[in-house]
Amino acid sequence: MARKLGRGLDDLLDDNDVDLPFLSAYGEAASEHLEGGHGNESSEELFATMIRHAGELPEEINLECVEEGVQLNMESNQVLPLVPSDLTMPGFEKGKLSKDRKKVEVLITAWGIEVRRLIDRLCEHASL
Repeated sequence: MARKLGRGLDDLLDDNDVDLPFLSAYGEAASEHLEGGHGNESSEELFATMIRHAGELPEEINLECVEEGVQLNMESNQVLPLVPSDLTMPGFEKGKLSKDRKKVEVLITAWGIEVRRLIDRLCEHASL
């Protein structure tokens, strides 16, 4: 006779209010986990949020307000800590990573966990 499980993943998540970032691969984060807006902020508001989060940006990272959001560009002498799928997360559009992985271009359209992580990774990489 097979043993029946009494609790599922939903029950465990309800009991343990924990951020599980690896689950982002399965879909967009719930709105309570987003900082700032939900994709309806202006380019200027999005830009200000990104600058506020990063503090002083390294000179390798270039942010520019455009009509659709904020264009992020970075070029490095070293391989960037990114793979192409990193640029397909919620809040990203038109992401391009060069074949040698030393140049990235991505349009940021909404502030969220994935955008915050990208900025943190690129800032850390530039400081090495």
